Amino acid sequence: MIKKIFASLVLVFIAFSVFAPLVAVKAQGVMNQCTLVKKFKFTSYTCDPAKSKTCSENSCCSAKGDEAAKIWGTVCLINTLYRITGFVSFIIFALAAAMITYGGLLVTTSQGDETQWEKGKSIISYALIGIVIGVLARAIPSIALMVVG
Repeated sequence: MIKKIFASLVLVFIAFSVFAPLVAVKAQGVMNQCTLVKKFKFTSYTCDPAKSKTCSENSCCSAKGDEAAKIWGTVCLINTLYRITGFVSFIIFALAAAMITYGGLLVTTSQGDETQWEKGKSIISYALIGIVIGVLARAIPSIALMVVG
């Protein structure tokens, strides 16, 4: 029961984190709501944080009307994904480091105990899988950009 409630809360948080910036951009001033974090290309516009203050042709700030809302909504979405995946991967890397340390401690203190040796070895292998997942999580915003743009 508690697992279902926790999973529901996580899903609501993720949905809110993804869709709230889009609603805020549509309701309020478009460019004032989001700041560029990384350079990316969206349809025929190039969004570059180094050049966000100067409006040149085909830059994100040169779009008008619904096109501007779509572009800056995407900017907000991608920025939110960068922040979420950065936070999640940081947590994953920290936990993996702790797990590798604990697994190494179990292996070095096993003193011939086969169960402790296997437990330490499996903890280290699960931590390495977690590191791979953390690295893949950092790719989510780029994948989302390919899908959206």
